Amino acid sequence: SHHSAVSSIALSSDGRFIASGSQVALPQIGLKQWATTANDHDAVGVIRGEVRLWKTSVKHSEPLLIDRLNGTISSLVFSQSNDLLAYANVGNGNVYLYDLAAARRISEFSALEAGIGALAFNRKDQALAAVSNQDGSVRVWKLGRPVGQAIVLHDVGDAVTCLAFSPTGKRLLSAGSGDNTVRLWEFASYFPEVRTRDVLGPFPGKIYTLAY
Repeated sequence: SHHSAVSSIALSSDGRFIASGSQVALPQIGLKQWATTANDHDAVGVIRGEVRLWKTSVKHSEPLLIDRLNGTISSLVFSQSNDLLAYANVGNGNVYLYDLAAARRISEFSALEAGIGALAFNRKDQALAAVSNQDGSVRVWKLGRPVGQAIVLHDVGDAVTCLAFSPTGKRLLSAGSGDNTVRLWEFASYFPEVRTRDVLGPFPGKIYTLAY
């Protein structure tokens, strides 16, 4: 189990796995990477995040520690095939891809300057999308060998809270809690180039989850 606060959790679609991310402040004199008091200059700790994996078929099992990073694990998501796990690190803005069968990290995306608020795979695991907490932009990577450059979707609304791909994987929804709108992005056949964008709303209240 985690020895600190759990910051994120995900269940695979087949129910076989549960993944969780945590954060813990480690005392480290002289470092100012995390404010442990109200004043930044008093900070003496660094945040360490852990990702753990449970097999639901094994009762009372100890989780497998699959990664340890400097920074809070802010988001976790299993791929649609349940072969991959993606997780995000608030500390450095990176997104990591873990292969469950190979039991190792296979990719690292260094595209975001700030924390990541949401992650989403498309249906065929051809793409991974991530949203930045700082500027609200959404980045989409086409997955493969090698992983291609991310495309950046701007004007996605204020404070994007969630993402969802369509069943075909050719459309992506993003919801902004600041303006209460939903953006619908449609990709061209040579994915992931964007073809069109529509704005739905505004709706009367905040939007915290999306689904097709």
